[in-house]
Amino acid sequence: MNKSLEQQIKEVSLAQTPTFDNKAAVWNQIASQTPPKKPWWTLSISKYAAIFILGIVLTSVWYFSQQKSTKEIYFNNLYESVVQSENHYAYIMQTKYQMVVNMSADDKVFFKDLFDEIEELDKIYQQQKEELINSGFNQHVFQSMVETQKLKLDILNIILMESEKINCHENTSILI
Repeated sequence: MNKSLEQQIKEVSLAQTPTFDNKAAVWNQIASQTPPKKPWWTLSISKYAAIFILGIVLTSVWYFSQQKSTKEIYFNNLYESVVQSENHYAYIMQTKYQMVVNMSADDKVFFKDLFDEIEELDKIYQQQKEELINSGFNQHVFQSMVETQKLKLDILNIILMESEKINCHENTSILI
């Protein structure tokens, strides 16, 4: 005898002494005003749509947060390579400049055009560095910066080699 609680209350109230003239009519009116209970799986289409849209929004937020972190990792790695490259060339340049500073005044005058070229490359390098920062670490600008540093290093090496040749030639001329 499985009767619902509502059915049992209805039967008990009908069996009691009536305070109303027509209890059956009252219960029929109450039953007609209460909506029938639906099982949980009969959700309306709008609820399914809301759940679907919520899923898309959450997935999009997660995806874009992952993309942001991937871009940040890329830029951090690129920035580290820029700093490492700059430190590497700065160390080598400092060593070469120290050798150039020790050159005689006559040699410095002789290589004035090459020193002017190095100064021009320094200016270009600073412009490239600013462009790299402003462009969000563009790979082409970075490669251009490395090439500029290589050119400066090549010019310094040429100055040092030619200075050595001149000094070696002068020393052999004096000995003869």
